[in-house]
Order: sequence, then structure tokens, then C-alpha cells
Amino acid sequence: MLPRITVFSPNHVEALALCGRIPSPFTSDEQLERLLGDSVDTALKDAGKEFLLHMQVDRVDKGQSSRWERGVIIRCGAKGCLVFTSRGTSHIPAYWTAQEQARVVDVTGGGNAFMGGLVAGMDLADKSSLYEGEFTG
Repeated sequence: MLPRITVFSPNHVEALALCGRIPSPFTSDEQLERLLGDSVDTALKDAGKEFLLHMQVDRVDKGQSSRWERGVIIRCGAKGCLVFTSRGTSHIPAYWTAQEQARVVDVTGGGNAFMGGLVAGMDLADKSSLYEGEFTG
């Protein structure tokens, strides 16, 4: 399905499970640290690049096109997100810093809200870049 998707955005645990680097998408952050230790960041970057590679199939032949940049955004909770596009990879920090986490009441729906804001920002700003959608929404 990845060749048909414009923006793919799993959370960090989903991304690692889909790539077979951890056994379950229900792995807690504590379990993730025990399983991968210091290699979590490397595993996430490898996963994002792997997803992006699978998205690079030419969609013109399929009759699909998009005015938006294609890419992968791995949402990493309090650590922000990793963005992968054909232009490169970047880390965008979370809105709330780790010290401000106590202000976050409930994270339920956070990923959906993030993607809604991204899409609205890209559409309202009439931009094609994933980065511009994130910063101008």
C-alpha cells in the first residue's frame, strides 16, 4: 500500500513493529528501551528510510498524483517526530518540552490531532512541503 500513500505516519512503536524490529505494536516505551537500548534512534531512522523507499514507486502510471510532498513522519511522543522525504531526514521537537509534560492532560487522539493539523496547515497555506505544513498551520 505504501506506493499509494502520500504521507505515512505511524508512531514510533508501530513503525518498529511493522519493520519487524520489535515483536508487538503494543510494546511500552519501557519495554522498547529494554529490547533495543541505545539503538532505538537508529532503528527508527532505518524504519523511516525503509518506508520511504517503498513509497518511491512511480504513481503516475497508476493515475495517482498529489500536489503534496510524499513522505514518512514517525511520531515519537514527547521526543517530537522524525520526517523523511526525498530531500532528507529531519527531527522536529515536540511542542511541549520534557519538563512541561505535566501540563499534558491526556494524549488520547494526539496522533490524529497531529495529522489533522498537518493536513490543514498544508492545505490552508497551499504548500506542498511537509515541513511548511507543520510550521504554518
